[in-house]
Amino acid sequence: MIKAAIIGASGYIGFELFKLLEKHPEVKIAALNSEHNAGSKVKDIYPEYKGNAKYTNLSIEQLNNAADIVFLATSDGTAKEIAPKLKIRIIDLSADHRLTAIYGLSELNKTEIKTAKLVANPGCYATAALLSLLPLRENKIVKYIIIDGKSGCSGAGKTPNDRNSAEKLKNNVVAYALSQHKHVAEMEKISGMKISFTPHVLSHFRGLLCTTHILLSKSTSNDEIKKIYKEYYKNAEFVKIMDAIPTLHDVQNTNYCAIGGFEIDKNNRLVIISAIDNMLKGASSQAVQNMNLMFGLKETEGLK
Repeated sequence: MIKAAIIGASGYIGFELFKLLEKHPEVKIAALNSEHNAGSKVKDIYPEYKGNAKYTNLSIEQLNNAADIVFLATSDGTAKEIAPKLKIRIIDLSADHRLTAIYGLSELNKTEIKTAKLVANPGCYATAALLSLLPLRENKIVKYIIIDGKSGCSGAGKTPNDRNSAEKLKNNVVAYALSQHKHVAEMEKISGMKISFTPHVLSHFRGLLCTTHILLSKSTSNDEIKKIYKEYYKNAEFVKIMDAIPTLHDVQNTNYCAIGGFEIDKNNRLVIISAIDNMLKGASSQAVQNMNLMFGLKETEGLK
């Protein structure tokens, strides 16, 4: 059994991760660290959970002795302080190591993830955006990329702010970080392409959709583009290439990314739609997918 610990277990992503790991047939929960909730029951914070698990606050030394792997579901800036002290394997769900560690997008880096000591889980927007782009990375037909992202309010976390305020989001769409979103750096590094990106938050809780506008350098057909994508993802367990336009209902509560649309307009602009559950494929279930690879399990273990 894999002994797994979570630091930051009481946040939205930490809770989703805990639920997945608790049901995973090859995992035993070693710790559910929450600095502010240690000793409290999980169901005290999340009433929908009916078990008796409690939050812990184990020291780094205790974690090193008790666990085989630790998931850092912490705020940005915290993980880079904790990681050097850990002697066990790490999956960091924050943004701290995405430009320096093995990038945990299994559809791209499966071999590297298997042997990594530290894996940086991709950002939620970056996951959907990169999966919509990667098949064209080697085809030399892309001039420029503009991505419009829309996410549920869970992406803004639990701490109250303008992007998760029920009052502000009611009958509304809120744009933010118009040209400087933190996920752009990892999108550009991993894709090797220049990308412009603007995110928006909506009032629904979970699910993220990217509309990717790709300006092509030469004429091609919808069918040829779709063929490239189907070939690239033919062995990808959690990518669905669709003829229809994906919606959030295609992916909510799953580890799948649905990719479709594939329309080209008169200006040689290719439009691709990608959809994921931001809390799962965009965070917690993708982390479990990476853990499975790191410990020699089937990629799908505990996720289907």
